[in-house]
Amino acid sequence: MGSIMKWEGIVIDPIGAMLAVLVFQAVVAGGVIEATEKVGLSVLKTVIVGGAVGVAGGRALIILMKRYWIPDYLRNSVTLMILIAAFTFSDYIQKESGFVTVTIMGIVLANQKEVSIKHIMEFKETLSVLFISSLFIILSSRLTFSDLHFVISIKSALFLLVLFVVARPLCVFLSTRGSGLQLKEKIFLSWMAPRGIVAASVASVFGLKLVQDGFTEAEHLVSITFLVITATVLVYG
Repeated sequence: MGSIMKWEGIVIDPIGAMLAVLVFQAVVAGGVIEATEKVGLSVLKTVIVGGAVGVAGGRALIILMKRYWIPDYLRNSVTLMILIAAFTFSDYIQKESGFVTVTIMGIVLANQKEVSIKHIMEFKETLSVLFISSLFIILSSRLTFSDLHFVISIKSALFLLVLFVVARPLCVFLSTRGSGLQLKEKIFLSWMAPRGIVAASVASVFGLKLVQDGFTEAEHLVSITFLVITATVLVYG
């Protein structure tokens, strides 16, 4: 069960970002069919480009470290540099493919036995705390008291109740059919789905774009997303 939770945490962000693009295009295009025709090829290109650049970047980093072309004291810095370069290059070729690229790079590095990445993992944890904390502060600074007033309502409470009691358990029980997991394990998974910084970032970006395209109600997208993030963290722990 631990591996299920780990892999869900790894793949949910790039998949969620791609689905967000599809939904955004559906809203802008005026329908799911139009959006599917328009975005289907784009999603495929995102997966291919992101996967290819991610594998190439991961293997390049492994080779550089294996041949000792990177001094030990520069491994963290060079790793971050290559990661940013791969993300930028991938996004330049195909928009929104950067998430896939960095995810694949992480998978490649984590599943190889040629070089030690212990110090890189420690460095990653430090950066995660720093960047995530900073991004939450920056993104939440857009919220106003009127936004808080909008989300603190009976409708929001009912929305969260459906999210916790219906949506998440339904997803877990449907996706784990035939998996061999026991009922108590499925219940535990049903009660573990906190949202994080990727949801906040995507909501901020697409919220602004939708408002610019004339969807005025989209200005509440960020506040609703932060409500979900806060509630899931408090409830799931």
